[in-house]
Amino acid sequence: MQNMEKYHIQEGFNYKAFVSLCMREISRFCAVYHQTVIAPLVNAVLMLCIFAFALAPDSYQDQGYNLFSAPSVQFIACGLIMMSTIQNAFQNSSSSLIITKMNGCMYDILTPPFGACEFLFAMITGGVARGLMVSSLLVLCSMLFLNMHVAHVTWCIVYILLASCFAAQIGIFTGFFSNSFEQSSAITNYIISPLSLLSGTFYSMQKMPSVLVTINNYNPFYYLIDGFRCSTLCLEKDCSGGLLFVLALNCALFLLLRHLFNKGWRIKV
Repeated sequence: MQNMEKYHIQEGFNYKAFVSLCMREISRFCAVYHQTVIAPLVNAVLMLCIFAFALAPDSYQDQGYNLFSAPSVQFIACGLIMMSTIQNAFQNSSSSLIITKMNGCMYDILTPPFGACEFLFAMITGGVARGLMVSSLLVLCSMLFLNMHVAHVTWCIVYILLASCFAAQIGIFTGFFSNSFEQSSAITNYIISPLSLLSGTFYSMQKMPSVLVTINNYNPFYYLIDGFRCSTLCLEKDCSGGLLFVLALNCALFLLLRHLFNKGWRIKV
């Protein structure tokens, strides 16, 4: 017993464990890149084509302009980029944990001598890597085919990283809570999808009922999508309040996940 207690004592941050877990998470989704990277890219491009044909004014074609360069299409493209980033970062961490629990391999993570910070940072890094990869490809496609120019590159990266980090942490919580993909789909269908779709992804918040506008004042996805859109299209709007709100949520969620991991909530049998 004394040897086991001594074995589990970990002083400081275990960088080797962190790097190993990061490589595990990144190599896991890269091994099936056609499903984790290419498929979201194709889906987003197809949705952009549908919206371009449906919403772009006919005058663009009559005057010889590119149908995909309409302001309405660029507006929707920003929302699609952030929605794809959020969904993929969430799915990466949640699916990884659920597969680990279903295969009975959770003790392979709990047994080695590293703490909650190494585990959480590695899982978040995997989600951020996947979200960043998907968003980068979508931004590149938007610049090539939509004639969209990124006004503030630094702020765009900041919002993408914040969105990926936040979604990855929600995915970790979902992985802790769920013992099967059926339970995970409940959180996806009833929380993630409504919050992301009703946060101004495809339309301006000015067109929404006052009740939904009030609800979105507490919706972090709205601030992420709105901040990324303002940074990309150079819209004159103060997004500092939403940025601080999402930062605070990220920190609070990390502290909650660290507490749940140390307690072994739904991960220790």
